[in-house]
Amino acid sequence: MEAFRSNGSCPKQALLSYVNNNVIGGEAKFRGPFGQRRVIYCDYTASGRPLRCIENYISEHVYTMYANTHTTTTVTSKQTTQFRHEARELIRGCVNATEDDAVIFTGSGSTGAIHKLLNAMELHGEKAKRTMVLVGPFEHHSNILPWRESGARVVRIQQTPQGLVDLTDLESKLQTYCQEYDLILGCFSAASNVTGIITDTKPVAALLHHYGALSFWDYATAAPYLDIDMNPEESRPDWDCSKDAVFISTHKFVGGVGTPGLLVAKKRLFVNKVPHGAGGGTVAYVSRDMYHYLRDIEAREEGGTPAIVESIRAGLAFQIKHAVGVHHIEEREEQLARYAFARWQSNENLLILGNKDVSRLPIFSFLIRHPQTGKFLHHNFVSVLLNDLFGIQARGGCACAGPYAHDLLGISEDSAVKFYDLIREDRRNMCNEEPAEAVRPGFVRINLPYFATEETIDYIVSAIDMVATHGWKLLPQYRFDLKSGAWTHRVGVRGKGPGLSSLNDICYDQGFMEIASDDSEDQCLGQTRLAHYLEEVRALFEQAVEDNLVFDALQDPEVQLSEPYQDFLWFVQPREAAVCLNDAWQQQFQLTLKGGYFFVIDDGFLETESEEVMGGYEESLVPEMDQEDAATVPYQELPQYGYSESFLAGSEDVAVVPGDDAASDPFSFNGDMEMYTGNLTSTYDFIKLGHGGEFEPGEKPRSRHPSLCRAFSNESGYTSDREEFPYVNAV
Repeated sequence: MEAFRSNGSCPKQALLSYVNNNVIGGEAKFRGPFGQRRVIYCDYTASGRPLRCIENYISEHVYTMYANTHTTTTVTSKQTTQFRHEARELIRGCVNATEDDAVIFTGSGSTGAIHKLLNAMELHGEKAKRTMVLVGPFEHHSNILPWRESGARVVRIQQTPQGLVDLTDLESKLQTYCQEYDLILGCFSAASNVTGIITDTKPVAALLHHYGALSFWDYATAAPYLDIDMNPEESRPDWDCSKDAVFISTHKFVGGVGTPGLLVAKKRLFVNKVPHGAGGGTVAYVSRDMYHYLRDIEAREEGGTPAIVESIRAGLAFQIKHAVGVHHIEEREEQLARYAFARWQSNENLLILGNKDVSRLPIFSFLIRHPQTGKFLHHNFVSVLLNDLFGIQARGGCACAGPYAHDLLGISEDSAVKFYDLIREDRRNMCNEEPAEAVRPGFVRINLPYFATEETIDYIVSAIDMVATHGWKLLPQYRFDLKSGAWTHRVGVRGKGPGLSSLNDICYDQGFMEIASDDSEDQCLGQTRLAHYLEEVRALFEQAVEDNLVFDALQDPEVQLSEPYQDFLWFVQPREAAVCLNDAWQQQFQLTLKGGYFFVIDDGFLETESEEVMGGYEESLVPEMDQEDAATVPYQELPQYGYSESFLAGSEDVAVVPGDDAASDPFSFNGDMEMYTGNLTSTYDFIKLGHGGEFEPGEKPRSRHPSLCRAFSNESGYTSDREEFPYVNAV
């Protein structure tokens, strides 16, 4: 498949490269269970990342003259007030707001903006009961729950077979309810945060206004990438395509970290006499007995000391977006979506949710199927694996869009009730069982940043393709917690904890800030080509069949759910993957215990030419066994038949593993057997030992798996407190 190529001659390409190079943490690295990896951030749909150019401007220009607003008597307060005013005006221009529209910084993301408008409209009590809220099929919980909690009736508009907002269904409901309710408002996502499917706002807004309904839009997902036009030119004279309100999560913009939510709404909607959040900055005058609120909506609805620097940062994030150009971003997003679909279309294990043939942002939510069992890989496992293998920062779950997720996953309401019964926090009180958070349905979500390099885009797409094909092979190397749903590598990361920094690493004992962290030097190391990681992971997948014997997931307790939930364990467990790998191991190497023929490991080296071992059946070695018996006796019991245990525990380290000569009735290796070594009994990587010649006599065995290599990294052998980790104490 041809690699991704952008239009390098585009005049905006230099600016895209500038944005990419300014992302703080763009070269950050971490140490995981498979070694060092570079952080590849693919979670902008959840939250953006900071830009060095914006943070430098704030540090050098905003902080140096910072003061509180609400006064202009000093140069610092005057400068800060001006910066914040300019940020608001930048945003006003970017969304084509007029003097009839209020631009308000509020709360956390779109959630805060929706709550602000709901209170400004005084939508509660009897007024709420006479209000109908029509929501789209893609809605985030933030665009559903506030309306439900207000007391208004909330009705969901259906999808078309193509996965778009069904305008026929919308019009039918408008016709049905326009005479029944005093107020109807429609609240729709401009783009889905699950599938990236884009809604054409104009026909929806025109239809709502035709029936006297209000047109509200959730731009939490769409705002960083699509044009936001509060007052678009009408394509038809009888259409009113304006937006009565939009809700924006500026923290999702690149450069927008920590910014507040944004509400842009028609001023006529603000009917509240008391501002939402009355306090300092909302009043014109207060005496002992009287008080009067400001009439300026933008001032009175931002009570208290506002998020000053954060608001300025929001304006700068919008400025960057419009410097790149909305048209160019939209074009680039479409190109990325097409490329990813073309690369993934032949992978039968990869199920991308949503229609790929409609306009959509390069936001992909997907499932990975395991063909041998017919189950899926758990979304948290896939997310952890993408992180550990490739450094890709993805997100697992339902993306806070439960109703849409249930549609996409085909989960009925009856099944939803059972899922909730399994995960509810009070499950122990209800049925004396712990919650089983691991069974919560979900998917993995990533997005492709429009400013990412061609190499990075190819890397992300290739990584997901590889995990969809081979990811299940590493399941035995992980364990999961049924109660929390968390997945962790069985060996983990060398060093303290999971390799994370901590605020507790900071101390001031020397009179200044010191950071005591074992991993601080690892956070920004030298450049590593992403192609190197791909090659490294390919080798890990090739090694997976052999490493399966090391991690011994077959010993995991079988996880079962009680009646009537047995069928709700929808994901592949590590022990199930281990069984599949064990079958593959037997098919590939056909190693069985046959007729008394064995390999012997001598000083860590395979004696492949030993006449005594390989030359034929040796009665002196097992005098009390005939060939037929030897074919059926587990080799752990060989000392009973004269195979001296003292010989095994002698000066030479010896390991007995299955031979490869045919026998009439071979005893098949089933993964549960143990092998003898000089000083202990444990399972080990038979295949690596069986290959021989890959390490010199007297050298400790090495594995291509980084976690296994660490087991032999010192003279005393493996020193971890994980007793279950296997090793050979070779000399």
